Amino acid sequence: MGFEHVERRLPREAPGRAELAAMAALLPGGTRDLVAVRGQHWQAKGVDVESLSDEELLDRLLEDPLALRRPLLWLPDRVLLGHRPGVYAGL
Repeated sequence: MGFEHVERRLPREAPGRAELAAMAALLPGGTRDLVAVRGQHWQAKGVDVESLSDEELLDRLLEDPLALRRPLLWLPDRVLLGHRPGVYAGL
């Protein structure tokens, strides 16, 4: 199975709402898995992820794409988040 490789630079080339929702659907924790909650950028905002609905989280990610976990690799059947050199090398 082949797929198109697209590399984007955040925040200028951020994914849209439909893309974020499609990625979230592939993750066990849904939209919450997309948020870089341990990152300094998100922590500086002082937002409690658990207090937000999925729609509110999507709104936040659209407003502030730097809050996305990175690197983010979206494949047809899964989404890989964070630094995982061994996994990425196997692809």
